[in-house]
Amino acid sequence: MWPLERRRDVLRIGRARIERWRLSHGGLELRDQHSIHHQEGLLVDGLREPLAKLLSNAPDKKPVDVVLESAWLPLMLLDLSPGFWSDAKLRALLSHNLGEVYDQLYGRTEDWDMQFDYHPGDSRAVGYGLAREVRESIAETAATAGQNLASIQPAFQWAARRLKRPDGWWAWIEQDRALLSRIANGRTVSLNAAAPLPLDEADSMRLIRIEARRHGDAAPPSAVTAGWCAPWTAVVT
Repeated sequence: MWPLERRRDVLRIGRARIERWRLSHGGLELRDQHSIHHQEGLLVDGLREPLAKLLSNAPDKKPVDVVLESAWLPLMLLDLSPGFWSDAKLRALLSHNLGEVYDQLYGRTEDWDMQFDYHPGDSRAVGYGLAREVRESIAETAATAGQNLASIQPAFQWAARRLKRPDGWWAWIEQDRALLSRIANGRTVSLNAAAPLPLDEADSMRLIRIEARRHGDAAPPSAVTAGWCAPWTAVVT
């Protein structure tokens, strides 16, 4: 569903906007955006029109990477009992957890595309789920516009590869929320996937300190805050 991408133009799809970021010598630059107007209970229907408008204005039809924020492609940290977890067992656990939140909105989570950040023996795994309705809405609109999609990826995972995150606390800023996580030995061991948006980097640090205390950690002296635009540290260079 979301293979490792090469350097291409990127469509960022968040809760509020769809944005096209153009690859240039300086990195990625925002070139176009359209707001998403939601109707209660019809979140996916709100994707098609702004995506079609954005794609119709594209200067070319070269393949692009679609980066979906967690409003559309939710992620969860799964606590695992000791032992080996097969893909089927991970899917069943993630499907159950997603179903408690999303079944009424998107229907059966058993039919979702799923992917996991998991190594055998890990006590936790990050699970990502993409509803068929969301994927088809994006794919069908792109096909109608003659736009090839190279990949569809979770924004959290996409950013993590670019940051090459060191161990410690990290805040990833999306359009409607912040994702707070702690990395240990290169693995995600703590994740708050729905923290409020911080006002600035100082406020982001305050949220991270609160999250650290909740997990019994000492308040970190520093942390990485990253996002697409200032004042956050850009990851798109």
